[in-house]
Amino acid sequence: MQARAPAAGQDEGSGRAFGPALARYLGQRVAPTTLTHTAGRQPLAVTRVETAGDQVCETQPIPLEDAFHVVLQCRDLPSHELWIGGRLIHTALYPRHSVSIIDLRTGSRTRIASAHQALVFYVPRAALNEIASDFGSPPIKGLRPRPGVPTIDPVMARLGEFLLPALSHDFRMDQLQVDQLMLTMQAHLAQAYGGLRPARLGMGGGLTSRQERRAKELMSASLSNPLSLAELANECSLSISHFARGFRQATGLPPHRWLVQQRMEAAKTMLLAGDLPIAQIAQACGFADQSSFTKAFVRSVGTSPAAWRSARQF
Repeated sequence: MQARAPAAGQDEGSGRAFGPALARYLGQRVAPTTLTHTAGRQPLAVTRVETAGDQVCETQPIPLEDAFHVVLQCRDLPSHELWIGGRLIHTALYPRHSVSIIDLRTGSRTRIASAHQALVFYVPRAALNEIASDFGSPPIKGLRPRPGVPTIDPVMARLGEFLLPALSHDFRMDQLQVDQLMLTMQAHLAQAYGGLRPARLGMGGGLTSRQERRAKELMSASLSNPLSLAELANECSLSISHFARGFRQATGLPPHRWLVQQRMEAAKTMLLAGDLPIAQIAQACGFADQSSFTKAFVRSVGTSPAAWRSARQF
């Protein structure tokens, strides 16, 4: 089973500034969101927000909390009104693929009178400090640049491109893949804007043989069920970032890529075992539907499941 953008009301009732709560602050009915959690149960979320050209987006004041909004522009955003702590900040053009950062402890609201589309990453300070602790770095006091100053960020732009499908109700993405992308985002923000200087980046090595075996056992037994990086890391008694690095070092692949390979091997076995409907094989191997299974199979093997099976039948 794959992770899906939750519908309104699925933000666990937290009231935190992502998903349905953020939609209310922005005066929007829907704000598709995907969500993961750190090992310390801190939420990391990304919410897609957009308005048409004839709409004015004027936010309500966002309640104070110890977290950040990192806003990635999906298209150019002209100068707009931004208030931080009750003070008007004059913004410049926010180019496509630029990020701006708002500390939610300061109180903020905006007024945008032009079409825009953006991804709003919700990152608690505690989540950044988890990864700082993991790397032997001091706690992160804040993120730069200051509000109203956009910065072109190719890394966040690329992460945004990967995450956009997870914000569609017509597409499902593996939870492991979402977790890996959000972990990458968490580490990038801490280093690029939070001053993280990993003291133990080269330490920790890979996984022990027992840890590697246990992680593979869990994933092999969960081809059709959701599985998170946090669960795998916990089973190996490691932090999420240590587990993700160690698994890649041990296998040459990130966990979600290794899982996709196992799904493909299981699908091939089922295709050869008889005349099971391809839709049933897709479901048994953890794909959202026959179409997504066929696309993944073609990418991996070079031909469709039906053609692959037909070529091997005598």
